[in-house]
Amino acid sequence: MLRRDDPAFAALVDETVTGLMEDGRVADIYARWFEVPIPPRGVSFELPMSAQLKALVRHPADSGDPADY
Repeated sequence: MLRRDDPAFAALVDETVTGLMEDGRVADIYARWFEVPIPPRGVSFELPMSAQLKALVRHPADSGDPADY
């Protein structure tokens, strides 16, 4: 969630997240939290990225409209 009245911060967030998507680090972060056991109890959600989420990561867009992907 972002404040509507802070375009500079929104631009920084967009740039950072897009960078994570483009260099593949977002997939590593996702896997760390949703596909492998999480300490201290070793619980795993065993939830791989869906095809739709993979498409969103490959082609970032601001619209939120799935038709844009």
